[in-house]
Amino acid sequence: MGLTRFYLIDFDEVQRHNLDRLLGATKGDIGRLKIDVAAHQMKASATAEQIDVQCIPFSVAEEAGYRAALDCDVIFSCVDRPRARAILNHLAYAHLIPVIDGGIQVRFKQRVFSGADWQLQTVGPGRPCLECLGAFTLSDVETEKAGMLEDPKYMDNLPADHRFKNNENVFPFSAKLASLEVFQLIALATGAARITDFGVQRFRYMPGHLESDTGRKCHPSCFCSYLTARGDKDFTLWGADLGAEKARERQKRDTGARGRAPAARASWLRRMIDQGGKAIQKFVGMG
Repeated sequence: MGLTRFYLIDFDEVQRHNLDRLLGATKGDIGRLKIDVAAHQMKASATAEQIDVQCIPFSVAEEAGYRAALDCDVIFSCVDRPRARAILNHLAYAHLIPVIDGGIQVRFKQRVFSGADWQLQTVGPGRPCLECLGAFTLSDVETEKAGMLEDPKYMDNLPADHRFKNNENVFPFSAKLASLEVFQLIALATGAARITDFGVQRFRYMPGHLESDTGRKCHPSCFCSYLTARGDKDFTLWGADLGAEKARERQKRDTGARGRAPAARASWLRRMIDQGGKAIQKFVGMG
């Protein structure tokens, strides 16, 4: 497409169970940071004469990841946790950065596949927000912030069909969703064929229909109308991320990844500081 500048923001490493949904990742990449694998693929297939791919090995819930997101013109939300979605929702309205978000729900009846839906939307002023669309709830955000999603006992005691355990996915579903998200970007950035907004789109595997709703709006009491263009004047959402911290502990224990992730984090932050960025130096010592 000729795009030349990318920020990849993620703290996680490739694990075996990721191989059915990560384009270009192989068994040999297990233990590598996902952003490193993605950056390699992007550089290998880029058609632009020059391409700049910055790898930010942090969560968007941490200050370094949050500040990197603020430098973006458009954000693709590829997250599966409520707190990250809430933060990206904040960026879309408070900082006026469009966020293209999508998610997949797979359904089973008596352990037999019965269907799947994937929904996507671009959020920002004048469009319905992720909370009003049901992409996250504030109660789930608080549950994650309290560390419950990283607590094995809490997760084990949840019903088997609880939404926190919905992680079924295969590559064709991810690829379909990703391609639709790119069309949302095209409409947003170019207005090609006089289409600037596809609205809220939902593809239903059964019966194979793509639905589009351009009339959805936020609830009258939605907080996003107040947040619009206020930046971080009222509060900031970044802080500690238990999931990211546990991932770093796991990466240290993994012989294949030992030294890579901490070195990547330190290198990126030193470069940002040298360039006059606002990254906080205390992160440099991590790992």
